[in-house]
Amino acid sequence: MMNSILYICAFLTAFKGVQAGFDPNSNSQNSFGKLEEEGGQKSLGFYCKNAPEVDVFIISFVTKIFGRGGFPEVNFANAGNNCTTIPGTGLLKCPQIAEDITACQNLGKTILISIGGGTYKEGGFPDEGTARDSAVQLWELFGSVRTISPFYKYRPFGDAVVNGFDLDFENQVMKNAVVFANTMRNLFPEDPSRQYFLTVAPQCPYPDLANNEMLDGAVWFDAVLVQFYNNYCGVNAFVPGAPQQPNFNFDTWNTWADNISLNPNVKIILGVLGNFGAGSGYVTASIIGAIIQYIFDFRWTSFGGVMIWDASQGFPNPGFISEVRSSLPPKPTPTTTTTSTPTPSTTTTTPTPTPSTTTTTPTPTPSTTTTTPTPTPSTTTTTPTPTPTPPATTTTSKESTTTTTTSTAPSITCPVPGGPCPTDGVYACAGNRFGVCNHGQWVFESCPPGLICVQAGSGVYCDHPSAAKPVC
Repeated sequence: MMNSILYICAFLTAFKGVQAGFDPNSNSQNSFGKLEEEGGQKSLGFYCKNAPEVDVFIISFVTKIFGRGGFPEVNFANAGNNCTTIPGTGLLKCPQIAEDITACQNLGKTILISIGGGTYKEGGFPDEGTARDSAVQLWELFGSVRTISPFYKYRPFGDAVVNGFDLDFENQVMKNAVVFANTMRNLFPEDPSRQYFLTVAPQCPYPDLANNEMLDGAVWFDAVLVQFYNNYCGVNAFVPGAPQQPNFNFDTWNTWADNISLNPNVKIILGVLGNFGAGSGYVTASIIGAIIQYIFDFRWTSFGGVMIWDASQGFPNPGFISEVRSSLPPKPTPTTTTTSTPTPSTTTTTPTPTPSTTTTTPTPTPSTTTTTPTPTPSTTTTTPTPTPTPPATTTTSKESTTTTTTSTAPSITCPVPGGPCPTDGVYACAGNRFGVCNHGQWVFESCPPGLICVQAGSGVYCDHPSAAKPVC
């Protein structure tokens, strides 16, 4: 029987001195996705201690790569309340998160940090040199510790180190993203003491415009966390008992894994919502179980597990995480594997930061980005079998059922970004975008290119213009 991983999105990152429990070759892993709701969120340490089912936690987000003072900017939701702003930057110094990261890794959890999210608007990098420099900067801020690095004193988590990076770029074509991702990947062998992972989180419509350049056989990803929600091709479009699915398109992504992916053993992660309030397209754990069985019936070996968006939604949903976990195959017997990692063939120059002299405190902007399932930590600590790191490279160069929410549809016909809204959690369409009411204001997400937002009762989803008339 195949093995899977459960992912869950949380709000932070790191581990110290312990090999993490993520095996990209497994398909029984559970992961929790990005957690960035301002209310209801617990600490990363709490989730790790109380989620034996979850294998991977993803901390979100690095919201800007080009922020104040030439540094990236971060938003860790209410976890940032225990952080202090690093003068002249949009970075935060977060000792409590650093402690939690270490504690989580001691429990065998894998911690990733996500770059991008729904509020990311930079569209990539102006040139290849900037893309390389940005990868180095992020690596030295969150990856391997180098005390001689000019970025060392700006590290948000101090000497705590993340297990890798998740690229969550949405709704924009990313310029020079291949160079950025490959540079990041080629930096991993600098720290042979631990294994690092590189993942990407496209939306389910294929091809994914924002990430297509990277997904077109150009970047070695360990796993692809496909967001099967907020779109016509999500899990809410799954037709039980139908051998051919009209809209749900896991088969398309399996074909990509078999024929296009640079990593022939890449894993496709089924991204789902943890509850109604996490986005559009929530389905019950029993439906997710039926989908997993459907995937197994076709023997699609690219299936790698489930991702739940997010911790603040999945944990309060009684029995949801454990039922999803029970639908996955058992984890494999722990094994120890020794691998040699090729030395990257490229030499990277570390740019010198030039922080501004003005100290400002950033105000986190809530994101309606898809919920990355907050994987419940597994009670069994396993030593993962590393995926061989590819040779260093230098590149020049996502229905039969209707989505519903627990809240009432808004009375405002055409919501305006930042405008007032009646009830938190309400969804509404506006052309090719959809808004969610967050703290009394409309926060917007865009549908993938070529799709429009469709209102279905109190829920919304993205579909082709031929299937419905646009709202507003």
